[in-house]
Amino acid sequence: METVKVRWQARTGEWMVYTASDWQALSCWATELPDLTPVRLILAATDYACHWLSLPGVSQRHLARALPFALEESLIGDVQEYLIVPAGSADKKIRAYVVANEQIERLLDACELHHLQVHEVIPETS
Repeated sequence: METVKVRWQARTGEWMVYTASDWQALSCWATELPDLTPVRLILAATDYACHWLSLPGVSQRHLARALPFALEESLIGDVQEYLIVPAGSADKKIRAYVVANEQIERLLDACELHHLQVHEVIPETS
């Protein structure tokens, strides 16, 4: 399985892939791979936000429902425009990764267009 770091390049409007020692367009990188190659993508920290929240009294079972309400004030758009992923805790604070749904859809669409099978999208700081 190929594992590469990806980031969105707003200036050119395309996804970039970090290979060996340089960034290149996902479209160029994908042409070198056989169709249906399984890939694990590490999403660059510039493409998502990591929040640490204190949610006293919220159980792990209710965490997924509580996070959107806790983050609502700090998000630019509506909560439904974001993918919010709980990612563990430390020192009684809960970590949550937040990425725009549109951003993830763009990435998955680009991979599908180039016949790549995305198995995982992992935040860089995870």
